[in-house]
Amino acid sequence: MGVNMLIGIGFESLYKGLDYLINYEEKQKEVFEKAKSATEEAAKSILDLKSKMSDTSTKTSELSAKFANLVQGVNPLTNENKSLSTEQYEEFLDVNNQLAELFPSLTHNYDENGNAILGLSGDVDTVTASIKRLVEQQNNLAKADMRKHLDEYVNGSDDADGIFKVLEGQNKEVKDAENDLQSLKDTYNGIIEKKGGKYFDMDGHAYQEYLNDIKNKLGQEAYDALYNATVTGEGFGGSKTYAIDFSKIELDETSKGKITESYNTFYGDLESTLDTKKSELKAKNQEMTNMMIWIEDIGLYKDSDNEYFQKAIGSMVKSIQWSDVDVEERNLDGAKQFIQKNVLNYFQKAANDPEAKLRLTDALRNLFTHNIKGLNVDVARTKIQKFCFLKLHQTLRNFFRYCLLIQRRHEMISETLNITI
Repeated sequence: MGVNMLIGIGFESLYKGLDYLINYEEKQKEVFEKAKSATEEAAKSILDLKSKMSDTSTKTSELSAKFANLVQGVNPLTNENKSLSTEQYEEFLDVNNQLAELFPSLTHNYDENGNAILGLSGDVDTVTASIKRLVEQQNNLAKADMRKHLDEYVNGSDDADGIFKVLEGQNKEVKDAENDLQSLKDTYNGIIEKKGGKYFDMDGHAYQEYLNDIKNKLGQEAYDALYNATVTGEGFGGSKTYAIDFSKIELDETSKGKITESYNTFYGDLESTLDTKKSELKAKNQEMTNMMIWIEDIGLYKDSDNEYFQKAIGSMVKSIQWSDVDVEERNLDGAKQFIQKNVLNYFQKAANDPEAKLRLTDALRNLFTHNIKGLNVDVARTKIQKFCFLKLHQTLRNFFRYCLLIQRRHEMISETLNITI
């Protein structure tokens, strides 16, 4: 490779690097928007599959018992009616075809009238068990697809980043909106109270942009006041310097009134923008929580004899603000490890001790069925841990004392915890 070619490659790499640094904010915005679009698509795929699974389970539970009983009066290999009444046979064909729609692979053939032949035979319990296995098999296939989409949702793909990049971007939008609001407030107070100032050194362009921005937000009166309070000087190489000394501002009451009116209007707009950005971030945090579908398959959560473990685990996971937590690895494994460490491990310890599990279950039962009010968001996130794992030795009576103490100290947050009030 020639020297000139090496130099050319070096300049090209340098150019690309400089271009990236100069346009960093814009490129990060592009990455954010791309990740946002990709995660929304992955989330929709997961929710669609989850909804389809739920619909299939619901419909099958309605059809299973009917079919299992009706097929006893039919030849399952031909659909020939053996002992059903005309009305019953019509119901059988209807249920039969609905099952065929739900489970296309179940159809072995068709009878002379075009009805699917499912070939499910045996007594009522056998047929019911066969249908149940079909549901499980179909759900397992759906879950495999969901896990694939979940990986794309959290980890991203070759073409786009995942949800943590989206949360990072939305967090930045909230902080930018907060900074815009505070900046406007500081500028307004500086103008009205004649305190503070703004220094631009030799950057006349930044100085003029600042004045134009103030004009757009606070009106011509504010622009004129700042322009008249501008102090110029001489900088390096004889270049002109610019500064605005707010103590030099002169305003009459009429001008102050007009500036205040513009300020109130623009401040309201910025507040609205900030509320919108916060709502979007909250919704995205909740979306990520809803994507943690793997929790539903762990034994601790599926413990059928303990619905209160499910409620407690679900409530704690729902309270996680993924945009704020310190996840060691910003990927799916990192998210799983965070939930395992901060939620599941504690419940697992109690579940492994029969006596502790009984006390915990009793406590959670009362927690989710009594009037427990007065928890702020931070307490909501740690409440179950505080009691379950630091106060397991306490009696139930002391548990209610604890709850009443929290009730007096904090504002109600029953909605956050989904507690029945």
